[in-house]
Amino acid sequence: ASAELRGERVDLFDVRLTVALGGMLGVFATYFAGRVLLRDPHEPDIGPRAAFYGALALCGGILYARSSRIGELDILMVPTVVTAMACIGAAWRSHVDRQKTLWWAVIVATLCSAIAALTKGPIPTAVIALGGYGAIVMESVFCDLPRSKTHTLVARIAAPLAAIATLFITLPQVDSTKGVFGVAVHALVAGCLVWGLVRASEPARAKRWFSAFSRTHPVFVLGAGFGALVWWIQGYRAVAERTGLDEALARKEQYEVKDNLRLLVPESPINNLEFLTYGIGVASVACLIALFWIARDKPRVTTGRWICLGWLLLGLVLFSTMGKGVARYLTPLWPTAALLGGWWFACALRDIPQTASASRTWRVVAALLLGGSVLINGVWYGFGRDALHAERSPRDFVRAAKDRYPIDPQRVGTFGFETPALDFYLTLETHLGEQAEYWAKDNKKDWRATPIAVLFERLASESPKRPYHLVALANTDDANRKFGVVRAMLDDAGLAWSQSAIEDLPAWSRPPETTPVTLITILP
Repeated sequence: ASAELRGERVDLFDVRLTVALGGMLGVFATYFAGRVLLRDPHEPDIGPRAAFYGALALCGGILYARSSRIGELDILMVPTVVTAMACIGAAWRSHVDRQKTLWWAVIVATLCSAIAALTKGPIPTAVIALGGYGAIVMESVFCDLPRSKTHTLVARIAAPLAAIATLFITLPQVDSTKGVFGVAVHALVAGCLVWGLVRASEPARAKRWFSAFSRTHPVFVLGAGFGALVWWIQGYRAVAERTGLDEALARKEQYEVKDNLRLLVPESPINNLEFLTYGIGVASVACLIALFWIARDKPRVTTGRWICLGWLLLGLVLFSTMGKGVARYLTPLWPTAALLGGWWFACALRDIPQTASASRTWRVVAALLLGGSVLINGVWYGFGRDALHAERSPRDFVRAAKDRYPIDPQRVGTFGFETPALDFYLTLETHLGEQAEYWAKDNKKDWRATPIAVLFERLASESPKRPYHLVALANTDDANRKFGVVRAMLDDAGLAWSQSAIEDLPAWSRPPETTPVTLITILP
């Protein structure tokens, strides 16, 4: 819509405007959700204050700010997921307080679930399921009801068995110290989940959460998400068939599923815990303090606060057991982390000695921390990152290479890595299947890549002969071990080539040291 209003094709401006608006709407939705979920009739002032502090702190979040300016779809989950959580919380409270269905909340949650699924597939639907309805089950597990001796015995046997089975499954994958700790976390989580599920199946507890489900309607809410996804996939495949791009889009679809859905990666839980410690800056610290405070002081946990807890804890379980441990995957969890931190901070302000100077000191310190976070993010993402670390984007590398060498974008390949950003800056129409060819020594380790021998055979036999540019991982021990020495392969194939040293390109255009590449021209 933005591109149409400007009369242009979709460009970076439109993508970044979209995600920036998604980030801002996410902040407003977080404030709204905080007002609903953190509400406590016994302390009417705490909810609004916690909502305000949480939403404000979210603005200064390092990874939230990053997701709100980079061209990725993850931030678009936030407004819809957060609003859906607030509505499920409102419907649950109506069930508990009045034994009635709050239909407007169910309808809004259903709409949000459907829209959320159109931004990131099944991921937001899973977050809504675990954060909203998982929290209802979690509350029944910890509520004060008589315990069944049979279920308790089963839980004591099944939980350790689940932990041991998880250890046996994940230990063979460990190849680092971080992985060892990750396997331990996986085993602990598996045991806790089995214990909780067995306990939730006790008749009295099952009746409690099933009764709540009957008035919060997970079938409608979650069904809308899956229904929207099925509808979109049908349209997607119809477009693929009509345009003749079935094969290219099927490859992309297969890659996305394999790349994103990874079960029990040992490092994943440790990575996610690391992200939680700094991901939203000051709010991350407040969230960790809040979790410790809840465990130690046991403040009153209302239905809405249970949703905040389930949203964060079960969401971490989801992304740690089914993902590879990437920071941006946690984007839909940052709002609830900020709200939990805001709840603790609001209660801390309430509990300090009621003197004007003490209260003022706390507020000044908080304002300086939050204001500093927002200012730092603004300066860094506004121009600091591009001035100091422009090499993190292939934009300048491609621009410098095209200025210095006669590069034909249709005759560019990558060796050992693939990035659609490179295609974009080469002006290749990636959505039409025209993209930089992705080569590797063979396709055993990476099924997406084509063996580079295929390229060598093609270049040796084609006529007329034209230069081909290969953007290859540099000659590092790690790259050689994984992919082989590409220069030796060229020599073995009898092809002439020249290597452009990174130092030949302007400093502002060089790739990062963590992912060094070199430009090889394969000559006629």
